[in-house]
Amino acid sequence: MSRAIFVFSAILAIALGVMPPRAGADGPMGSQYVVKRGQTLSVIAHDALGDPELWPAIYRANRDQIKDPTVLHVGQRLSIPQVARAERARVRREAAAFTARGVTPKGPDVAAAPPGSSNSATE
Repeated sequence: MSRAIFVFSAILAIALGVMPPRAGADGPMGSQYVVKRGQTLSVIAHDALGDPELWPAIYRANRDQIKDPTVLHVGQRLSIPQVARAERARVRREAAAFTARGVTPKGPDVAAAPPGSSNSATE
């Protein structure tokens, strides 16, 4: 009986936007995600948070390793923050503001490997 309550609680929490679907091992902010070849912040936001327009939340949570939201590196381990339902509209507006300035995580050099690495997105 207690397992059923746990499962129901987890499903309810995901549906309410209290916690994102799991994309990896739990981290201090939620979960971890390893960047694969050809992925963008939008793709990762869709996979991990269920909405590609929430990519600025992932960008903000990983500013220590992402200097440009159009450039990711294969193998990077990104923290996926939890984005509450009430916060989602603000994050979507932030994505729209980035796009208006010409910054979009759909650039051609997304998932390029760091200099000297052999994990290039074009291999």
